[in-house]
Amino acid sequence: EDKIGLPESHGCIRMRNDDVIELFELVDETTQVVIRE
Repeated sequence: EDKIGLPESHGCIRMRNDDVIELFELVDETTQVVIRE
């Protein structure tokens, strides 16, 4: 988690574990995700 907030990847979304768990609980499994360049 020490790399979160720093430029380290080529498009990966890095999140803290607690934030991923919260997002998982909030988003329905049928939610559409749009990825834009």
